[in-house]
Amino acid sequence: MGLDTSHGCWHGPYSAFTRFRNELARAAGIDVQPVKHDSGFTHDTAQIDWDRIERENPGCYMGEWNTVEDEPLYYLLAHSDCEGVIRPEQAALLADRIEALLPALSDDIFTRPTGVRFIARLREAFKAGEVVDFTGQFPAVLPEGRQNENGTRVKIRS
Repeated sequence: MGLDTSHGCWHGPYSAFTRFRNELARAAGIDVQPVKHDSGFTHDTAQIDWDRIERENPGCYMGEWNTVEDEPLYYLLAHSDCEGVIRPEQAALLADRIEALLPALSDDIFTRPTGVRFIARLREAFKAGEVVDFTGQFPAVLPEGRQNENGTRVKIRS
């Protein structure tokens, strides 16, 4: 079990997705600290202005933003890891921001290659005018270029 997004942006464990987001945050100069969550578990969490973001954008976990953020990385950092969408306009801003962070990412076999793939797939969604879906109920384009059996891609809602 893990996270599968549309367009092949991510296919892997939730823990690895959290680690990837935290690496992006660190590369952007955002502090990451252990935080005890309501679930009782302690996880490393990006230290962004959660109160402001949630107050101004109560649907941000699902990809619903009322404000345009100065830091596009917030669209990913504040997003749920198992539901919701990244809208095409957010995907374009996020791809550009991650690309700018690539030189600061670890050159290990995971972090930078994951960033490169994530950027390409975000741009694919943007060009198609499609959301990046985090529900797993779509025909994700897998890294190998195959589609799964779940139907058609999610189109942006009117």
